[in-house]
Amino acid sequence: MGYVGQAPAAGSVTTSDITDGTIANADIASDAAIAMSKTALSGGTGLTLSTNTLNVDAAQTQITSVGTIATGTWEGTTVAVDQGGTGATTLNNLITLATHTTGDYVQNITAGTGLTSTGATSGENIAHSLSVDAAQTGITSVGTLSSLVIANAGTIGSASDTDAIAISSGGVVTFSQNITLADNAVINLGEAGKIDFGDEEPADNAATGIVFSFIAGATLAIGDVVYMGTGGKVLKADANQVTTMPAIGICVSAGSDTNAVDVLVQGIMHDTSAFPTFSTVGADVFVSAAATGAVVATAPSGSGDTVQKIGVALHADMIYFNFNTTEVLLA
Repeated sequence: MGYVGQAPAAGSVTTSDITDGTIANADIASDAAIAMSKTALSGGTGLTLSTNTLNVDAAQTQITSVGTIATGTWEGTTVAVDQGGTGATTLNNLITLATHTTGDYVQNITAGTGLTSTGATSGENIAHSLSVDAAQTGITSVGTLSSLVIANAGTIGSASDTDAIAISSGGVVTFSQNITLADNAVINLGEAGKIDFGDEEPADNAATGIVFSFIAGATLAIGDVVYMGTGGKVLKADANQVTTMPAIGICVSAGSDTNAVDVLVQGIMHDTSAFPTFSTVGADVFVSAAATGAVVATAPSGSGDTVQKIGVALHADMIYFNFNTTEVLLA
């Protein structure tokens, strides 16, 4: 550093004493020091000058942006939602479905009719396994089924008769109710098919076989043998009157004039009150000429009587009937 005129006294160097207007590093001895108070340095916003040291203030309210902060712990107040925070001090129950969310979500899962769930109906993180119940009482209709398999000894029914149709383990089907076919419907039997009535010994006042429903032309009782009258109604047959023959069947239900009555035309009937006691099993049975609508074990023999064999005795009071209308008029 050069001086103009006399060298200045120590400690009183001014700017005018410096010929080139600068103090270079070489102008200062290595052990020299400049007091901070002799400089124009001061702590600005966010900085504090203490003696010869500048310190960054802990509170930096003037900072409006920062770079990426890789590490550190947030110790301030909660950050509001609109500022990118949660507005809460814990994550517990922070989000309410449907209030704070949109899209696909579920509420409590409750297994309805026909379903069973292994999980609880409420709570979070519950594992559910839904399964379809084996018994589906709630199903009232189904689509088109290509096949239907009923378990061995299973049943099909209605609310009033749950086992109306029973299926054995061998596939034999048993109906507990009457079977009604629609008009013009047909039952087709395959090769070697048969109709097996099964009951070879009906109870008293009962019958098994082929039965037709006719209209009664008078009051008729169970066990009355009938013919078809000219008015299209059935009446009691009488082998003593040619106009009341041939017999076409025997009543298996009671009937009144102009009302329906069931008539057995072929089959087995058991009636202790209507039939005489047959002493010989296998004996022929005829229409009576002595009592209207009755059966006898002896053929009529009077002049003008009609002999019509209508069956065979199977028991003392049980007959196999077969009304084939073949008759012989006695002279």
